[in-house]
Amino acid sequence: MQSRKNQVPIFGLIRQAQLSGCGTHAVFFYGLKPNREIEVEIEPGKTLIISISGVSQPNADGIRRVFFQLNGFPRTLEVMDEAFAVPGKKKLKADPMAQQQIGAPMPGKILEVRVTPGQHVVKGQVVLITESMKMEYAISAKAAGKVKAVHSAKGELVEEGDLLVELA
Repeated sequence: MQSRKNQVPIFGLIRQAQLSGCGTHAVFFYGLKPNREIEVEIEPGKTLIISISGVSQPNADGIRRVFFQLNGFPRTLEVMDEAFAVPGKKKLKADPMAQQQIGAPMPGKILEVRVTPGQHVVKGQVVLITESMKMEYAISAKAAGKVKAVHSAKGELVEEGDLLVELA
């Protein structure tokens, strides 16, 4: 196999790369093929050797595991495969700076929803009860307002930052 020096974009930067038997455009557009190796010089004297070992099938949430080697050490990376993602499964995220959005402070389960759309709430009023690590947490409103929407239900599992309640 012939080796040649080419430009390869890595993390938004263009670096010199030594490709073993595959064109730069193929790696850029289609990714590295299994059992192929690429050498990426990130700065003079520092070279990364990357090879892909395999890619798993997507799980129920559309996540694939990518198995690769970086300088000879095995690594694993989880990547969302948008083609297999479950439609409607993706939750909205709360803006932590918006007083009208109440987000989940940590992963957990919704035990109780204490508000309904149209209801008026005062600052500090408990709007939800969640359970995380076998402890219950009261989630309160950051500001006074009218409940615009409730984005969670009793028994639902939430991740950190998921939008739970919106105020108007």
